[in-house]
Amino acid sequence: MRQNIRVDEHEGRIRSLDETDIHILELLQRDSRAPLAKIAKSVGLTSPSVHERIARLEREGFIEGYSAVLDFKKLGFGITAFVGITLDRTICCTDEEMISAIDSIGGVLECHRLAGDEDLLLKVRTTDTHSLEKILGEKIARVKGVSRTRSVIALSSPIEKTWMDLSKL
Repeated sequence: MRQNIRVDEHEGRIRSLDETDIHILELLQRDSRAPLAKIAKSVGLTSPSVHERIARLEREGFIEGYSAVLDFKKLGFGITAFVGITLDRTICCTDEEMISAIDSIGGVLECHRLAGDEDLLLKVRTTDTHSLEKILGEKIARVKGVSRTRSVIALSSPIEKTWMDLSKL
């Protein structure tokens, strides 16, 4: 039996997730459209009990939302690139304003703050290298505060998950 996971929240409270909460989260992240009855059977509870647990996990922010996982290649977005950005904070605004400007650029799926030589790392999906070049030169490079970019194009993505195995926590 797994031990409970204790989570420190911002307000200083500590919330424990029990094994059933973790199992429900595992099931939902793999199939968020799973019927309550199926989840209830898997965790050994009634559907109303599972519904209440899910509602609580949503209220407490453990579940942020539900979405469909798209096949970007089938939609014509066959290029995945990672763009490292070095910022010059002396010529611009706040980090939040720069990130907001980057978020408005089509094709940017993720933005991560980094420790190291670069300040931000973006994951970008695009149709081809020409459109990637336009995103880099006409969009990202023109964001105030961006002083340098470095791009890497993925040849393939053999592991690309939308879930994490919580059973090993």
